[in-house]
Amino acid sequence: MYKGFLLLTFAFVVTAGAANAYENTYAVIVAIDDYENDDVINDVPFLINGASAFYDFLTSRRGGTVPSGNICKLIDKEATRQNIIDRATALFARASRNDRVIFYFCGHGGDGGFAPYDFDGYDWSVLSYGDIKAIFRSASCGTKLLFADACNSGGLKGSSNAHISQSIVGDSSTDDMNIAVMTSCRAGENSIVTSALEMGIFSYCLIQGLGGMANSDGNAYITIQELFYYVYRQVLDKSKMKQTPQLFGKFDLRLIVAKVYSNNARKSNKRIYTNDHTAMKHNKQKLRNGEALNEVKLRNLETQKRETYKH
Repeated sequence: MYKGFLLLTFAFVVTAGAANAYENTYAVIVAIDDYENDDVINDVPFLINGASAFYDFLTSRRGGTVPSGNICKLIDKEATRQNIIDRATALFARASRNDRVIFYFCGHGGDGGFAPYDFDGYDWSVLSYGDIKAIFRSASCGTKLLFADACNSGGLKGSSNAHISQSIVGDSSTDDMNIAVMTSCRAGENSIVTSALEMGIFSYCLIQGLGGMANSDGNAYITIQELFYYVYRQVLDKSKMKQTPQLFGKFDLRLIVAKVYSNNARKSNKRIYTNDHTAMKHNKQKLRNGEALNEVKLRNLETQKRETYKH
């Protein structure tokens, strides 16, 4: 039987030169809350809502009015391992050098990959790290983004406790992949879904951030660093310090991940960020204490051997 698993790992590196804005967007959106083998893996409500909200965001003006033909949405029965690989590979192959590709997953996660709809408890049925790398290699663009709303999803980034992981160029775990990976939590943590939001906390904050709330400097673009800092603070707050988003990969911190289409939104978000940043200064000690408690909980959780997936 396949043992419980964590998500994906890449190396992070700051590169020289400005990060260019993308042109077209191609996105694969995968969500499963009703698994085929529910005697092996439990169902979780509201996961599809997050995927639908992410799709609606991308196709809206706020999300860049991405054509529906540039989005592959795979829900429940459509999200088998082979169908995800085939459909995602074909879609990403359409991306040109200056385009952007996004892989969004909401479901169960564990050591080495994701649980697709047809996961049966054995290794061969996992959508593995190798599968994901192969999918991204089909895209020739420079902006490659992976967003994962799944439990334990930050676990393979290494032993560092930093929320933005760093390693040298040429790390064997990254090969030639230039991917920014943002996960909903770290190893040993659950990815929380609430009835109030009717979706995962991470997915909600991610959409808000990409929609303009993460635009801390009030310009026309949101960088991966701006997005992560916004999502990180919001998820910590909404989860009451129980969920810690992670960012890792091989990318430029100035990588542009979203465009802001409203001048009013830029000015408003800059004021919000300034006020939020001031409040965060007064809460540094509280955050440090909370992080210390999280580390203790994490060490306790990591001593337990997981037999099955947990969302």
